[in-house]
Amino acid sequence: MSKIFPRISAILIMGAILFAVWSCASSAAPNANPNANAPSNITTRVSATDGKTMVLVPAGEFQMGTSNSQLAFLEKDWGLKPSAVANEVPTFKLSLPAFYIDQTTVTNAEYKKFIEANPNYAVPFVDENVVAASNWDKTTRSFPANRGNYPVVLVTWRDAVAYCQWAGKRLPTEAEWEKAARGTDGRIWPWGNQWDATKANSNQQENVDIAPVGKFTAGASPYGALDMVGNVWQWTSTLDKPYPYVATDGREDANASSLRITRGGAWGFGPSIDRTSLRNRFESDGASASIGFRCAQ
Repeated sequence: MSKIFPRISAILIMGAILFAVWSCASSAAPNANPNANAPSNITTRVSATDGKTMVLVPAGEFQMGTSNSQLAFLEKDWGLKPSAVANEVPTFKLSLPAFYIDQTTVTNAEYKKFIEANPNYAVPFVDENVVAASNWDKTTRSFPANRGNYPVVLVTWRDAVAYCQWAGKRLPTEAEWEKAARGTDGRIWPWGNQWDATKANSNQQENVDIAPVGKFTAGASPYGALDMVGNVWQWTSTLDKPYPYVATDGREDANASSLRITRGGAWGFGPSIDRTSLRNRFESDGASASIGFRCAQ
């Protein structure tokens, strides 16, 4: 199996292609709250090592997973078959302590700091023509020209872990990632329960391609995290195991070599995949031009 592209079911891929030609208009989801404006009252701090802005996710309970009413809405408006995302159920309440999470995914320029601090560490590179535009130069150890503010990609799960540890941080669990993306009201997208193509880098953009981080500020999560859906998938610390999420059941074993959960969707997908609760999985030693990461603390 290829370790270059995220492994997603054929049903989801077909649906994502269809969404590219659909209107971004959508009927209201059941129990829809008005789409949230970009948050104005958020708590931030700057990480000392990599200089990244991080946003606070307060302690407390949130809904994890996709509800039956949300599945019915996504099937009706966006053609998503509930059977294709059975790993998102059942929904449940989960309480987490407070944590900080990077406001954006790690960029090439930020990853360059890690590479410079670790001169023997391999740069992101996969010897395949299809990802050539994302490859770093192995001789100069530099990222692609004019892409300093783009998400670093072609990084394995262990690369992401190594960067976060160097920065004095860690990868978020998938539970932390989901709460940071949707807040406490169980919303489908970071801004609310109605899709808006202007708020995420998806296949509904005129130019379907990876974008600089932080471009879609109106799509911020309730805590001010940006690009939580679309643009690139994001590694989490979590192994692929069924719900409900239980942190102590082995799914957070850092030494296991198995599939890890990635979140958020990517630029080549649409509303049914670029969601706060969708779960994808990928080989921990694989690298993709559409998978990046952000750190937590």
